[in-house]
Amino acid sequence: MKKILYTIIFSCILTTSFSQRTSYFRRIFVDAEYYLLYEDYKDALPLYLELHGAFPDNANVAYRIGLCYLNIPNEKNKSLKFFEQAKHSITNSYKEGYFTETQAPREVYLHYGRALRIANEFDKAKEAFEKYQGTHQQEPLHVQIVGFHFNPVRRRNIPCTIWNQAVQRGNKVSEILHIDRGLRQRPPVAGIV
Repeated sequence: MKKILYTIIFSCILTTSFSQRTSYFRRIFVDAEYYLLYEDYKDALPLYLELHGAFPDNANVAYRIGLCYLNIPNEKNKSLKFFEQAKHSITNSYKEGYFTETQAPREVYLHYGRALRIANEFDKAKEAFEKYQGTHQQEPLHVQIVGFHFNPVRRRNIPCTIWNQAVQRGNKVSEILHIDRGLRQRPPVAGIV
């Protein structure tokens, strides 16, 4: 009889401590979401990192950490590993703001592409933007968003391509620089002298 009583008491203690632990992390998540909502990324980051320590496989938390790093100056490259973790667990039925959400939204590809573009990994950025566009094919706003972020990647590759073609044709460096300068000049705006 005493064994059963001890077992019941022990299980009650475990259940209470587990619910307190969950309640503690739920409160941290709510605080971090509050900071993220008001774009206070520096204050949200340590809270999400604490959650990531407790739940390392949670793609939603990894995505949020990636967002924080992406929006903090001089920390953008740190976002890559968190977006890479999050992109392996993407769902179409993402519920933003829920502590129980363990998967990431489709927007991971957009932000991952932005981080790659900043890190000068243009081919990977292009792939990420294309994946994001593929998940939002019928939504014109998302197509415009991808165009906005993808055009700098496309423009960045044009001078490199022209440079390589000019070198292969045997042009001199001064001729190549002249071609490159011509690409960068904008036509004059009508009516402005």
